[in-house]
Amino acid sequence: MPFQSRRIARYLGLEGPAAAAAPGLFNSLYQLFLDNDCTLVEVNPLIVTGDGRLVALDAKINLDDDAMFRRPSLRELRDRAQEDELEAQAAELDIAYVNLDGDVGCLVNGAGLAMATSDVDWVSAAGARPCKLLD
Repeated sequence: MPFQSRRIARYLGLEGPAAAAAPGLFNSLYQLFLDNDCTLVEVNPLIVTGDGRLVALDAKINLDDDAMFRRPSLRELRDRAQEDELEAQAAELDIAYVNLDGDVGCLVNGAGLAMATSDVDWVSAAGARPCKLLD
């Protein structure tokens, strides 16, 4: 199915100049995602100004670590100030680590198991929440 940027604009209820600009913005974001091996392209917030223009006030992208050899110029743009210090240290050691606000650490084999563990009712039934996930 082709990318449906006009349909997304209609779904969001955009009108006038914002509706006209939305497909170009959405297509550009989609192309950015494809061309740069992204795992995430996020615009938040995306606003409609008083005069109807569509403006992205902030954005971030995450790149696939396994594809960085194809994107050496993008590696230089990494902003460590935006990263959790422990997560960044773990990434340097090729360890998948997520720092969460909780009180139970989870050492797992695979991201799927980590997500299932954090969603399990017994964790919350015991009055606990995951605080660190280490894969």
